Amino acid sequence: MLRSFISRLDRFLPEKLAAENVAIDMLTRARVQTAMLLISLGIVGVLFFVFLFLQLAGISDFVGALLALGPAMFLLVTQCLFFYSVARIEISGIVFSATFFLCALLAVIFTGGWVSPVMQLFFCAPIISFLLAGRQEGFYTSALVVIGGFGLMWVDQTGFEFKQVMRPENHYYAEAAIWVITSFLLISSLAIYDMMLEELGRKQRRRN
Repeated sequence: MLRSFISRLDRFLPEKLAAENVAIDMLTRARVQTAMLLISLGIVGVLFFVFLFLQLAGISDFVGALLALGPAMFLLVTQCLFFYSVARIEISGIVFSATFFLCALLAVIFTGGWVSPVMQLFFCAPIISFLLAGRQEGFYTSALVVIGGFGLMWVDQTGFEFKQVMRPENHYYAEAAIWVITSFLLISSLAIYDMMLEELGRKQRRRN
C-alpha cells in the first residue's frame, strides 16, 4: 500500500525533483509538499462545490463562503504552479506556509476575531509550517500564532468588535467546514509524515 501510494505520488513531482540523483531527504520533503498541496486543493475544491450546490439549492446565502473559497482555490493553484516552476522545496514551502498563515488570520479577523467560528484554522498554521517549511519556520509560525491569538483575545476584552462578514445563521456551516478542513489537515499531515519516515527507514536499511 505504501509503495503504491508513493509511486502514484511521484507522478505529480516536478521533473527536477523526481530525478534519481536527488537526495533522499529532499525527495521526501518534495513528496510531502506535493501531497499537502494536492490534498489542500482537493479539500477546498470539494467545499467550494458543496457550498455552491447549497447556494443554488436555496438552503441559505453562502455567497461569502464562495467568495472566500474561490480566491483560496486560486491561491492554491498558483502555489502548485509556483512549486512546479521553481522546483525549490525550501522557497515553495515558506511561501505556502506564509500564505496559509495570512489567509487564516484574515479569515479570523473578518469573521469575528477571537470569537470567530473559523479560529481552529488559524491554529493549524504551525502544522503546515513544520511539515512544509521546516523546523525553524515552524517555530516562527508557532510564535506568531501565539502572539496573534493573545492579541485577538486582548482586543476582544477591550470590547472592540471586528467586522463580521459572515451571516449568523451560517456559523453552523462554517464550523462544520472548518472541522472537516482541520481534521483532514491533521490526519493527512500525520499520515504523510509517518509514511515518509517509513519509506526513508526502508531505504536506509537497504543501503546498510
